[in-house]
Amino acid sequence: MMSSIDLSTQQRSIGIITAAAVATGYIFYAWFRAQNDDCPVVPYSNPLTGSSAEYRKNPKEFVEKWTQKLGPVYRVHLFGRLHTVVSGSYAREVFLNDNFSFNAGTAKRFDVALMAGIAPGEVAPDRSRKVIVKFFTPRLKYLTPRATENLSLGLNEMLGNVTKPMEVRHMFPIILRMVARASASIFVGEKLCKDPELVAVFQNITGDIGSMHPRVHQTWMEPFWGLLRLRMWAIGKFSSRVKYYRKKMLDSFTPEIDLRLKNMQDPDWQKPDDVLQSLIEDGAEPGKDLYNYIVSQMMILIFASIHTTSSAGTIVLYRLLENPQLMDEIFQEQEEVLQHLGIDSKGNIEDIFTFQATKQMVKLDSVCRESLRLINRYYDLAHTYIGKNKVALSNGTVIEPGQYPQDKAIYMSTNHSSFIYIRRRRVDKYLL
Repeated sequence: MMSSIDLSTQQRSIGIITAAAVATGYIFYAWFRAQNDDCPVVPYSNPLTGSSAEYRKNPKEFVEKWTQKLGPVYRVHLFGRLHTVVSGSYAREVFLNDNFSFNAGTAKRFDVALMAGIAPGEVAPDRSRKVIVKFFTPRLKYLTPRATENLSLGLNEMLGNVTKPMEVRHMFPIILRMVARASASIFVGEKLCKDPELVAVFQNITGDIGSMHPRVHQTWMEPFWGLLRLRMWAIGKFSSRVKYYRKKMLDSFTPEIDLRLKNMQDPDWQKPDDVLQSLIEDGAEPGKDLYNYIVSQMMILIFASIHTTSSAGTIVLYRLLENPQLMDEIFQEQEEVLQHLGIDSKGNIEDIFTFQATKQMVKLDSVCRESLRLINRYYDLAHTYIGKNKVALSNGTVIEPGQYPQDKAIYMSTNHSSFIYIRRRRVDKYLL
């Protein structure tokens, strides 16, 4: 069984941790200094833990209680820091301002690059987004049949050839395998996605590495964001699990990359249509190793897609089980759409659920949207203000830039630079 971080490597970090702890004392002053914008604050007495214990006890009750008392914009001390909570119409003001960064807000809580052992400068900022925009956006129509086929294959791998009703204990592991298989077919191609060990990496890496995150196991470090970040770095640097996943991906990718580099010299070669080929053609950052760069990019894509998509798919299925009356309508819509498009509903699954067909299933789309809108995350979509000048919302709440420019992209030092949004809980007429 693989261990998480060796004790000897942790000891090497003692000096750094001590220095960070000293610096944190001063940072607390910046976090909690008083503001004069009249934004209400959820009362708290402990400057380290704030309202964290009350929130964890019953998040739904906590959010509803204080939103009702304080209104759509207020501040709350959670997980060692004051956050500004924005909901209702005020959220739009944040979403439309490019200086409020979702990526920066997410990285403060879960820095993929640190925890995945990605070397500084190996993947340039924003390059992963460009990979998605360049490859996925124009190809959705053509990738849908491949994804659908591999979703079905992933289901068969978990349950076998299902010909009659059966009971399953939990949907998530099944959906996770399906999504991992489908994602692998698009990320690394139809050849490598047949490697069960590689698909297992795609399937398990996010949950496995994520389980080592300090927030999963509450510790005394929680209020000290600098120490949490140091812990994330140590996981990526020393964890045997991270090293195992990187090595497995590198060993699987290397022969395929070498073969493709060789074939690219042949003008008549028909190149594969997958992310791996796109990354090979784009090349690594100057002076960086192509093979490790591709491993790092794949890890970022996996963290951003497979686990989240699987969770979302599981939620949708459970919502349908809770509302079985919707199934007949969705099935009827499916039959009508397929008949309208002249598609044989008894054909191969990749020929049935095409991009065009799924786009016309508006009731199914509505069920998915409503299910995900009602997901039980009460504070969500954290953003960080990365602008250079302070900005005010229309209700007068003032948001200032970080006082420590060198740390701005990592964690903001001011007490109100992090944002959390309340999801709207309006129930539409047609659905749930």
